[in-house]
Amino acid sequence: PAFTASINRGLQSILHRAGITMFATMTVAVIDLASEKLNCLTAGHHAPLMISPEARLEELETPKNLALGLMADADFAAISCSFPAGSRLFLYTDGLLEATNVQEEEWGRGRLVGSLKELMREGRSDDEICETTLKRLSDFSGKSHHKDDVTFLFARLS
Repeated sequence: PAFTASINRGLQSILHRAGITMFATMTVAVIDLASEKLNCLTAGHHAPLMISPEARLEELETPKNLALGLMADADFAAISCSFPAGSRLFLYTDGLLEATNVQEEEWGRGRLVGSLKELMREGRSDDEICETTLKRLSDFSGKSHHKDDVTFLFARLS
C-alpha cells in the first residue's frame, strides 16, 4: 500500500501541475515464495482471478481502492491469501471485458470466467488457455474494433 500511495501522490502532482484531469488503474501482485502467500492490491482495476492447484477459479476480493491520480491523499488497502505451488493468477485489463461485438455487446466477466472454467475442465495447458482465450475473444468481436487495450497475464507458481 505505501508503494502505491507514493506512485499515486507523484502521478497526482504531475497531473495537477499540468492541469490535466486523468487517472490510471493498476494491479500490484507480490508472491512470497517462502510463505506461499499472495499480496494483492488493485487501484481502480478489476480484481484478478486466482486458480487453485485443484483448478478452482475464484475472483480475489480485493478492496475497492480509488484509481491513481484522483486524490493525492488516497489510502490503499491490499489483501493477503494463500498461493500454494501450482496456483495460477490471471491479471487483465478492462479492455478484455469491454471488448464488443458488432451488436455492441460486451464480452464481459461471465464469458471470460465461463471460458476459463471450461478450458480448465478440459485440462488445457496454460499456453492453450491463453491462445484459446484470445481466439474466443476474436471470434466474439468479429469485425468490431477494440476501443481499449486487451491485455492479460497468466502466471503459475511452480
